[in-house]
Amino acid sequence: MKYFVYCRKSTEGEDRQILSLPAQKRELQDLARKHKLEIVEIFSEAASAYKLGRPQFNEMLRRLQEGEADAILTWTYSRLARNALDGAMLIHSLDEGIIKEIRTPGGYCDGSGNSKFMLQLEFAMSKKTSDDNSEAVIRGNKEKILRGWDIRRHAGYRFVEEPLTGEKIIDTDPERFDLVKNALHLILQHRSVTEVLEILNTQWGYRTPKTRKLGGKPMSLSNFYKILHEEFYCGWIYTADGERIKAKHVPMITEAEYWNIQEILGKKGKPRPKWLELPYRGLIKCGECDCSVCMEEKIQCICSACKTKFASKNRTDCPECGLSIDKMNNPTHLHYVYGRCTKKKVNIKCSQKTIKIEELEHILSEYLLGLNLSPRVTEWVLKQLEKQNATQFQTNSQVRQNLERNIEEIQKQLDSLLASFTSPSNAAHELITPDEYKEHKRKLITSKAKIQEQLTDSLAQSDTWMETAEGAFDFARTAYTRFNTGDYKTRTEIIKQLGLNLTLKDRKITIDQPQPWLFMYKANQKLAELKNRRLEPEKSIDNYDKTGIVDEVISTLQGWRESNSRQGFWRPLFYH
Repeated sequence: MKYFVYCRKSTEGEDRQILSLPAQKRELQDLARKHKLEIVEIFSEAASAYKLGRPQFNEMLRRLQEGEADAILTWTYSRLARNALDGAMLIHSLDEGIIKEIRTPGGYCDGSGNSKFMLQLEFAMSKKTSDDNSEAVIRGNKEKILRGWDIRRHAGYRFVEEPLTGEKIIDTDPERFDLVKNALHLILQHRSVTEVLEILNTQWGYRTPKTRKLGGKPMSLSNFYKILHEEFYCGWIYTADGERIKAKHVPMITEAEYWNIQEILGKKGKPRPKWLELPYRGLIKCGECDCSVCMEEKIQCICSACKTKFASKNRTDCPECGLSIDKMNNPTHLHYVYGRCTKKKVNIKCSQKTIKIEELEHILSEYLLGLNLSPRVTEWVLKQLEKQNATQFQTNSQVRQNLERNIEEIQKQLDSLLASFTSPSNAAHELITPDEYKEHKRKLITSKAKIQEQLTDSLAQSDTWMETAEGAFDFARTAYTRFNTGDYKTRTEIIKQLGLNLTLKDRKITIDQPQPWLFMYKANQKLAELKNRRLEPEKSIDNYDKTGIVDEVISTLQGWRESNSRQGFWRPLFYH
């Protein structure tokens, strides 16, 4: 008989005790020499036999069908098949005489009834072992997720071994965590996804973790979009059944920031303008039908001969008289950009008319002027905010201590509940029934998760608030000048970073102001009122502390901080 040698090593846990591929090959060659077996070829592969589609195994069966060999030499029968179809194909080949023998170091199987019966039992046992392993892995993964630990790899995190239990859990990756976190905060500043990805890969040098065969490459655009849409990064994970679980790993952003990113990215199917080079794309909505407002460019020419006005962007001559534009005597050239509703909703007949870009930008310019506090006033306001922040920090510290005590108290209640339920006196479940235990435990865990979320948000906000305030004031101080001197791209980026929602109706613009711009605008108005009362803010600014005006101005700006925990608090200002 002529033998094909088949060696297989799976990467799964089922094969941890199986010899490596070189060791299998060496042992089987020694066995062939000992029994003087004729080896035609050796097939070797690293693949699981639990699923169909092993290339080397399929190639071996094909060549057995063609008669190149009529026997198989393998380390154990489980190397050949762990699924029903592959096992059935081998049994059928023995029935048909295509395979005359399957030999292992422990014995052999020929075409006799008893041999085939025993081989079927071997394959069935291998299949049962794989099924049991699979179910155990699924149960273990679900239990791990329910305890707050994800089982998947995520950019910016790594698996480490828990010292006490030896279990692998998710921890921050010291090389990549801060890079991905800073990238997410750039998205929150309304920077474009492709721009942030370029900064992450090129300027910051981000590379994926290296493995034996993969890694060491820049992050791809598709993977970055997955990060932006994953709740894992704000501290939530899901079971296979869709149950939402509060995770134990360190989140990169708060849940409020996660939902802000989703709003910035836009919902699926949101209409977007096709003219990428024109300004304010995707930033304006129609106030009548809620469709997007697109910007369009008109380039026209008035013929000097027949006085016909025509679109000249893609034409070289007059459509009426045929005279070439190059040969016209001082033709009138017209160029303007305007915004109009796309009117894509079939069931709504929108009556809104267009607005020239000059009118739109005049409104935006006036708004930015309202945010433009002078450098001296800005310095004074930030100084007052810093004083307030010091007081608020003490208050927040006490709040965090209270929250931590509440978490500890709930944990004690959980421990006490478990002890009572498992105590010998409750062996017959007379004190606490299983249903009562589950319901009480669920309520305690829910309460603990809510308090933990409050604690996480409190820590994140207190650490970054003053830094955010300084950045906002610095941005607002220069936004008006940069808007009026910059090109379309610069103006669009300023409006994006401000996060303004613009609504067009009856050729008038409504501006919905998110924090902090609403409070900054009101603060500027308050300073203007003080100046009208002849207090001359620029000259008497050092005396504000003595006049009591501090409370009037700072109370307006303090509303920004207090509203940070209530995301989505917007108030419209109406311009025309």
